[in-house]
Amino acid sequence: MASKETVVVEQVAVTHQAQAVKQSAWSVWKARLVKLADAQPFTLLWVVVAGGSFLGLKYLAGPHMDLVVMVMGYIGLALAAVALLLVVPSALVLWRLFRKNDHLEHDVLEAQAPVRTGFSVPNFWWLPLLSVDWQWVEPDNVEVLPASRAFRRDEEVRFAERGRIHRIIRRFTVADVLGLCRIRWTHQVNETLTVLPATGELRRMPVIQSFQSGDDIPHPAGRPEGGRYELRRYQHGDSARHIVWKIYGKSRRLMVREPERAISRSSSTAAYLVAAPDDEAAAAAARVAVETGVLGTSWMFGADGTGIATTTRPAAMEAISVSSGYRSVCGAGMASFLDNATKAGFTRCIVFVPWTPGKWIDAVVAEAGRRPGHIEAVVGTDGLVVQKTRTWWQRLLSAGSGEAEDAARVRQLDEVVDALLRAGIRTIVVDRPSGKPIGEATRAALRGGAPTSQELRLSMRTTR
Repeated sequence: MASKETVVVEQVAVTHQAQAVKQSAWSVWKARLVKLADAQPFTLLWVVVAGGSFLGLKYLAGPHMDLVVMVMGYIGLALAAVALLLVVPSALVLWRLFRKNDHLEHDVLEAQAPVRTGFSVPNFWWLPLLSVDWQWVEPDNVEVLPASRAFRRDEEVRFAERGRIHRIIRRFTVADVLGLCRIRWTHQVNETLTVLPATGELRRMPVIQSFQSGDDIPHPAGRPEGGRYELRRYQHGDSARHIVWKIYGKSRRLMVREPERAISRSSSTAAYLVAAPDDEAAAAAARVAVETGVLGTSWMFGADGTGIATTTRPAAMEAISVSSGYRSVCGAGMASFLDNATKAGFTRCIVFVPWTPGKWIDAVVAEAGRRPGHIEAVVGTDGLVVQKTRTWWQRLLSAGSGEAEDAARVRQLDEVVDALLRAGIRTIVVDRPSGKPIGEATRAALRGGAPTSQELRLSMRTTR
């Protein structure tokens, strides 16, 4: 019987196919017309300048011997000719250069960080009136930052979010600085890239460490696996290197150190990333958890849209990037993942979830009801900043829609955390830009439910 995630993924695929089929013949012809219009160099400004100059020379400068019109006409025709001679040959040269597929220098990139792809174009420094620009059409969430060096311009790009890319389509524009002539064309490169979410300052904070019970937490009923802080009398068979000789020198009693009883650190953890809107910070927390090894020596990772669980770091990174294309799944694959994890011997699971409410909450709460006490959640936020007391004039200047938007985002975060806590899910909130955990005390102060000597304000700014 097909799992729920498989059904949802198939529905998403069918929806995409239906949207592709609905593309009408007019859309195809429209794309062809746009391509034809981009290939010809003449702009409306060129037609106006060249046509006006020609008409002025023919009907004003010639019959009436108007020297002013004659000079302006010849200048206009000269500019139109120079622009045409600059743009057309340069565009042909670049088009010939870019016919081959240039592979990028890196196969794994990080979002929100400028990176050089290895692609470059001549800067045509000997043609100061020529302008060469390009941008990425697919994927469209990429900012191109050309960097000049010597005789070429290198390409730097910055991805807005994570993802899995299978092809790159660049759109080039060659024009003169006056805007008289312009030629555009697209260039496709079949390239597979893995774009990972930006971790921000999360690496400075042990994202999952607070979930990991360990020998630093004393427990009277636990096993003696903690640090050697307990003292007891020496017994036959104890190692002499554990004897506390200072105590023996003072009291003439042999005392040895033994491990205190503590909850042993979990060595196996299952983790799952819920794909939903505003899940970039949660994906970053999942990436840090996998890369830093805080999930334990034996772990299993899954994400929406992947369909299978993985136990290797490269496969987990790929699953994190691929999940960005399945945000409509909203945790539908978590049930089958947890069933497989339980069969493999994993009894606890950490779920990485976004800070905005959605359909994914129902899926997480339902699984928490099936497995009480075995599911814990990490809520990732973007731009959680607690500011101290502001003066009256600062409040006056900052009053407006910004504060209303911040308050709405605070309510969304509270709704998510409250829903998870009511379901019995242990929850922590981590902020990606600051790398700080957001505890209950801060949330209570922000809601006005805790007395404080200072005014606290929450300003949530989406990372771009």
